[in-house]
Amino acid sequence: MKRIKTTACFIALATALLLTGCKKAQKTEEVIKETPVIKIGTLTTLNMSEKERAGMVKARRLALNILAHDGFVDNESMLDTNANLEVVFFDDMHSMLMALNAGDVDRIELHKTIADYICEQNHLLKEENSLKATKYRERFTDDLLINFLGNDFSIMMLEDKTELCDTISKAITKLNSTGKLRQLVLKYIYEIDNEEPPFTVELPEFPNAKTITVAVTGDLPPMDYITPDGTPAGFNTALLAEISKLTKMNIRLVNINSGARATALASGTVDAVFWTMTSSDSMTASMLSENQRKERISAKRKEMTKEQVKAWTAMNELCDYITYGKSDVPEDTIITVPYFHDYKVDIVLKEEK
Repeated sequence: MKRIKTTACFIALATALLLTGCKKAQKTEEVIKETPVIKIGTLTTLNMSEKERAGMVKARRLALNILAHDGFVDNESMLDTNANLEVVFFDDMHSMLMALNAGDVDRIELHKTIADYICEQNHLLKEENSLKATKYRERFTDDLLINFLGNDFSIMMLEDKTELCDTISKAITKLNSTGKLRQLVLKYIYEIDNEEPPFTVELPEFPNAKTITVAVTGDLPPMDYITPDGTPAGFNTALLAEISKLTKMNIRLVNINSGARATALASGTVDAVFWTMTSSDSMTASMLSENQRKERISAKRKEMTKEQVKAWTAMNELCDYITYGKSDVPEDTIITVPYFHDYKVDIVLKEEK
């Protein structure tokens, strides 16, 4: 009970700090200039401007502060929610890491799985705000983890490929129900040596079977990786191998720049691409009617304290999850059921001693 009261007090404080930051825009130009500016690099988000993405990042920072205070985040230092956040888009991982090293951005935002790998590969980098593994969870914490910090990983294709989308979704669902998907996650993500390159996986071949092409970028190791000789490797390749076995389809991989995935899909260069999106919860909310959304929000708020409602409202004012649910899904496309879920963390340069 003491933990809950402490959390409630902090949420009220964090919300007050956030609202104070929002009101700074109404103060004098001299005061505004004194507000620190933090540049955050992130891989390009379609259908969302850098300014809109900054609202999402600021909401995430407030959520992290709430979780850090309650012991869910390894880095106990509070993030400055009053800082002016400037998001800079990059079309590939290499240019984003170069910008961080050159000081063109202060930090970069990546999913934790990828951040773990990148930091093990480059010991000049360190990861911040990593969530602790814990069995203790309350509903508000889960909402923060899923809605404000997390993304689902899916496979995207054009909407005229409904049959293909259904086929792959059924395969993913079966892999999940049989436990095979969890085995793949453990083997190719959590149990690998991050100081070594991800495993290469051979795709099966079926004579005279249908062949589909899937784009890989190499920008999200150990999920999506391309070896120096151009061979795709990592978890996504292992997943495709299992999907191929279940569907009896041949799958051919095509190396594509991360920023060109949507173009490759629209032009017919590939049949499908790996895609990260906001959570399934947000996608579901975006498809509800206005009355259904109100009922859903009302039900959520009944499970929150007054302080939690204030914090939740403040974060949604920064980033509207009803619209964000579809913000990175281009028109005329469809996505499979998710096969993985992960949350964002920041990577910064280690301080020189």
